[in-house]
Amino acid sequence: MKVSVPRELSTLGLWLTNAKRGDFETVAELASKPGKSVYKVRDPDGRVLVLKSFHLANDEWSSRFYRQVAALAQLNSAYIGRIQGAFSQGDREGCILLPYYSGGDLSAWMRDNPHADVATRRRIAT
Repeated sequence: MKVSVPRELSTLGLWLTNAKRGDFETVAELASKPGKSVYKVRDPDGRVLVLKSFHLANDEWSSRFYRQVAALAQLNSAYIGRIQGAFSQGDREGCILLPYYSGGDLSAWMRDNPHADVATRRRIAT
């Protein structure tokens, strides 16, 4: 069974039908774990983005990927990076593009600064 792209992704203009992984120059690998890799990339226009690549091993994983992308597309918050687009590379790789923020990973900062006072933690998180 082939999983199809949710209609809302196309409606919102977020499903990039002609995009390929090779269109994005990898600047750095930010994280990697089984099934998912996160890269800092540069698009053909020179914009720096985050590309999250998901291994779509089977229909269940593919379906989960598309549901997650559709859910992200509906979020509108000052606290969450707005999805810039999504595409698939063949049947086995799904990619999500997000803004890149040079300030670093918030959870890593919190972990690396366990003794920071509450006011500083709130300021950084905001």
